[in-house]
Amino acid sequence: MKIHGFTENSTVAPVMGVVSGSGIDLGDLFDLVDNEISFDAIPGLTGSSVPGHPGRFLSGLVLGRRVILQQGRKHVYEGLSFEEIVHPVTLLYEMGCRELILCNAVGGLDPVWQPADLVAVTRCCPWFTTRIELPEVAHTDFLVAGCCGEGTYLWVSGPSYETQAEIKAMRKLGYAVVGMSTLPEMYHAQNLGMRVGVISCVTNSCLATEPLTHDHVLETAHTSSAKICSVIRKHLEKLIADMP
Repeated sequence: MKIHGFTENSTVAPVMGVVSGSGIDLGDLFDLVDNEISFDAIPGLTGSSVPGHPGRFLSGLVLGRRVILQQGRKHVYEGLSFEEIVHPVTLLYEMGCRELILCNAVGGLDPVWQPADLVAVTRCCPWFTTRIELPEVAHTDFLVAGCCGEGTYLWVSGPSYETQAEIKAMRKLGYAVVGMSTLPEMYHAQNLGMRVGVISCVTNSCLATEPLTHDHVLETAHTSSAKICSVIRKHLEKLIADMP
């Protein structure tokens, strides 16, 4: 298969696509990486302007099956349109991915969630102030086993972190975690016919009083990468076992 200069070394379609989030390094997921291409090398696609988002695709083998990893993503707060944000997901679909795991870095809205916890997302909802209109609720197609628990992801456009008043309102409405990505990609992937699961990596508690920086988010997400790789590999094991 060849798509926009990205050549697969196998005629077998990928069993799964994975999108990493801020600071999440899933390169160790692979047993073998046999292809890599940067966003900048693909016509119509440019790299992310956000630190912690390398902007490239990796293709390789995990447990003997082909997986495509998208390292880095696009965000509304970069001033991009919906089409620009979801373009990488379209490419994953064109490369043959029909099951997708979206990973992201989030703030925990409930005291139960602590830094480095992994949350299996049940549904994604937009906050009131987002610029792009999306459905009020988007349910995931499967829960990724091996996480610390499950809950609802709230999407905000960013790039500013939430105020204490916003956090209070978000908690009252029952949201578990809050982040600045994922819902546009999830909505688009499901419209294409892909099955989507979401893993949220808690990088901070929204109830903490100390100031939060993007560097802190990147550091916590990076240290959680091995745990996320382990969870994804176990999911892939089950996926392979259930395949006819």
